[in-house]
Amino acid sequence: MRKMCSVPTCQLDATTTWATVPVCQYCRDIIMQEQLEYYRGKLQEHERCRYIRIRHMTPLWSILKRELAYG
Repeated sequence: MRKMCSVPTCQLDATTTWATVPVCQYCRDIIMQEQLEYYRGKLQEHERCRYIRIRHMTPLWSILKRELAYG
């Protein structure tokens, strides 16, 4: 069975991953560009549109959420 890209509204097949989240190559390329621009200081966190849509599925999000909950 084929997996679909985890980015909501994307209808493409997942062919790769971003932080263990299945995504299509198109969305991965956009997320990579967002990351590069964010760490260069050209984007603010809220401007990372594609990444924001999947970050709750990433392992890091689970760790951060747990740390915030339990201090």
